[in-house]
Formats: sequence, structure tokens, C-alpha cells
Amino acid sequence: MVKKSAYVFILVVFALAVLVARNLRQEAQFQKIPESVVPFFVQNSNGDSVSFDSQKGKWTLIVLSASWCPACHAQNKALKKVYREEHQNGFRIFMISEDDALANVRKYKEDFEFPWDVYHWNYNAMNALGNPQFIPVSYLVNKQNKIVWIKSGTLKYDELKKELKAQQEQP
Repeated sequence: MVKKSAYVFILVVFALAVLVARNLRQEAQFQKIPESVVPFFVQNSNGDSVSFDSQKGKWTLIVLSASWCPACHAQNKALKKVYREEHQNGFRIFMISEDDALANVRKYKEDFEFPWDVYHWNYNAMNALGNPQFIPVSYLVNKQNKIVWIKSGTLKYDELKKELKAQQEQP
């Protein structure tokens, strides 16, 4: 009986340690988790320089993605569905591709038929977003340019809709 209790105790302690390590690991994967978006410039798929400041005053989902990332591909259908439903309400998607070449960014946009532009990454943009060491990662930014939610990993439609609704209902 004592051995069984000891095993259960060890199992519970191990499970708690795993949960704590997982949370610490996520935070460690960011250089610094930002509270708001500082100004940065990126190139759009045509090679023109664009400032994130152009999104101020709009609910914006910044999505770090890439054409070579299967987890990124898995969320694209959900992103397009949310965009179609919420775009008329001022919702924007600001997708930054971590592809090496602008030609790959352009092809990624064309292959997935994104209705929004896709931007080419650079170090200033990555640093402004906490320099995450993984993709996909998404940041929900409110109209005041504050990051109100960060999602590490593949976004699901229901999850994004629920969070967007909850955040938009905040005073």
C-alpha cells in the first residue's frame, strides 16, 4: 500500500514538474515577450517597404509563418475563414513569412491564395516581436497597439474566434 502511494506521489510531482517546465520553456523561447508592438518595417510580397504602424486602430493578428512549415500550413484554412468573417469589421492579418527569399514569400502567398499580403521577415520585425525561436506564433493586437494574446503553435478556428470575441468585448 505504501509503495502504491509513493508511486502516485512521484507521478504527481513529475506531472507538475513537466507542466512548470513547459511554461518556462515557452517563455524562454522568446527573447522578451512584448506587451505592445513597437514600430517596424517589412517588405511586402512586391518588395515595397511597409510599416506595421499602418495597422494602428485595427484589430490585427500578426502571424509568423513560412512556406516550408507544415504546422503553419495546418492553420491557413482557419486563418482564411476568420479573415473572411471578420475583415468587414476591421480585422486584419499581418503575416510575416520567415522564408529566405522574397520570391518564396510571393510564391507562398500565391500558392495559398491569401486575401491579405504576406511580408518578408527581417531582424527588426523579429526583435519587435520578442524574437521567438519557433513558428508558427501569432499575436493578437488591439486597436491601441497592445498585444492582448499570444498563441504559440498552430491556431485553430474556434480558438481564434473565441479569443477575438473575448478580447473585443473588453472595455
